[in-house]
Amino acid sequence: MKGKWVAWLALLGAVVLCCAMAWAGETEEAGENSKGRKPWQGRLADGRVIGEKELTEILSLHKRGLGTVGKRENWAYMLWRADLSNVSLEGADLSELDLGGANLTGANLTGAKLRKAILTNAILTKANLTGSDLSQAVLYRADLGEAKLGNAKLGETQFTGANLREAFFQPDFHTITQDDSNNSRELSPWPDLGGVEDSIGLYLVAYDNPHPMATLRERLKNNCFLTSSRQLTHALRHNKKSVGLDSHIAYYLIAWPTNWGLSPLLPIWYMFLLIIPFAVIYWLALHRADTEGIWRIWDPNSLRRPPQQPWKQLLKSKDGANPLYALYFSLLSAFHIGWRDFNVGNWISRMQPREYTLRATGWARVASGLQSLISVYLLALALLTYFGRPFE
Repeated sequence: MKGKWVAWLALLGAVVLCCAMAWAGETEEAGENSKGRKPWQGRLADGRVIGEKELTEILSLHKRGLGTVGKRENWAYMLWRADLSNVSLEGADLSELDLGGANLTGANLTGAKLRKAILTNAILTKANLTGSDLSQAVLYRADLGEAKLGNAKLGETQFTGANLREAFFQPDFHTITQDDSNNSRELSPWPDLGGVEDSIGLYLVAYDNPHPMATLRERLKNNCFLTSSRQLTHALRHNKKSVGLDSHIAYYLIAWPTNWGLSPLLPIWYMFLLIIPFAVIYWLALHRADTEGIWRIWDPNSLRRPPQQPWKQLLKSKDGANPLYALYFSLLSAFHIGWRDFNVGNWISRMQPREYTLRATGWARVASGLQSLISVYLLALALLTYFGRPFE
């Protein structure tokens, strides 16, 4: 009996010892985490690995060389095409620094000074540029996808070819400066953004306040950058926080066919695409033709009507009617647009070598009328969106 108690006590001691070791390990790990994260490491274009100390030295040398006359030293270009992903440079002075082709994915550049910095082909995906100064910076073909540009200063910033897809694009649009009497004044409601009309993904930018975006849209439209202004219209309507059409029916009938005005000619493509499904419907009419369907009616004054050919004939597939009749009738129905002699469908029918017309009765006529109505609507919507601004 005494031996059993000894065994139980030994087992309990082993359990307590294991728990103590595990707790000590967790405490040690927590202590290491409290000291800081894993030291950051980057890589220069030549393959050399750098840490925070080396990066600080490079930035310090660059800061000393600002404003000097003459050719810069080699260290001034050491960060060109460097891998600086996930680096933390909050509030750092990177003015006039050449970061062309650098990888700054996920970098923390909050409040950083990037005035006149060269960021050509730089990768700034998911970078945090909130409150940074990008005045006169060159962002030619830079990737700013999902980057944060809230309250960033963008005076005379070059955005030609930059990717702004899903970027939070709400810069500090109030430009304040000092005049000769040392009184601050507002220069313009929006900074001068060079090449923003040639940026990529402008139609998917995110924002909180729609008014600056509407101001930029008006500036682009007044300067004849119609495509860019349409992209901002899409961004203003597509954003969940913006005011859109309340009715789902109105959305699918007006906004969706033109992609909020971004693709004004898209309804015409839909009109051509509908020719195929309606041709299938008319093909069924040829198979089920009894007393109603698609008729071939010859012109009474025809000069080349086949001998013994009746002036009207119900087309049936069992009598050898070609399925191409269904496709041809769908084409005529789609372009049955016009008034009196000004009718596109009549013009198409005049191109055929034989002098007859195709007409429908019964449910095939209903389908033809519906197709013509849809075509007229899509054409009118395309013209209205192309020459007008129904979503602004």
